[in-house]
Amino acid sequence: MERDLDLIRDILLFVQKEENKNKNVEIPGFSSDEIRNHVKLMHDKNLIEAQFTKSGYFISRIKWDGYEFIKGTKDNKTWTKIKNVFLEKGIDLSIDAVITAIKGSNLDS
Repeated sequence: MERDLDLIRDILLFVQKEENKNKNVEIPGFSSDEIRNHVKLMHDKNLIEAQFTKSGYFISRIKWDGYEFIKGTKDNKTWTKIKNVFLEKGIDLSIDAVITAIKGSNLDS
C-alpha cells in the first residue's frame, strides 16, 4: 500500500463534516480497504482516534494534529500550493512535513 496524502486529507475533511454521525467513510475512487488502511495510518500518526474490529472501524474523533492538517489544507488552492512547493523543493510530502509547513509559514502570501 502506498501512502496517499490526498486520501488522508479527504478522510479528515469527511470526518470533520460528518462528526458524531457514526457514518462509514466513503471517498469516491477509493476502496473500503484503501480507506481502512489509511485510517490505520492516521490513527498511528495521531491525526485521529479510531477503534478497529475484524469487520471495520470507528473514528471517534479528530485529534490536535488532525485539526492542524485540516487547518492548512482545507482550501484546495492552498493544498495544491503546498504540494507544488514541496515538489519544486524536492521535499518528501509527509504528514509531519506538511504540519510543520502549516505551523511555520504564511501560506496565503
